[in-house]
Amino acid sequence: MSLMPENQVPLNYFVHPIIESYYQIKDIKTANTLVTQLSHLYYSELDYYLNFNSTDITGVISDIYKNLQFYNQLIEMTREYNTNDEVVPILNEMEAQFNSSYQKFLQISM
Repeated sequence: MSLMPENQVPLNYFVHPIIESYYQIKDIKTANTLVTQLSHLYYSELDYYLNFNSTDITGVISDIYKNLQFYNQLIEMTREYNTNDEVVPILNEMEAQFNSSYQKFLQISM
């Protein structure tokens, strides 16, 4: 990622193929670093959107759906390419954050 530093090229959904490429060439450390950074971004965005009041949340529903979908895809990719025990805490944290956000979304949207 030295050719595309985060301060020049922001992390977003379009980084998923890059992460997958790192996994495929067995550069697990770089891929997991990017996964961690991107998962924190997704979670912080979800946290922001999910704290809107009930009257304003309808304006950001599509953003919430997209973030949940992107976050879930990131979790699935991480699970698929990681077979070692060192990623388990990262994956557990991601799944807990995703589930928490999803539950909050379900409560708000009903």
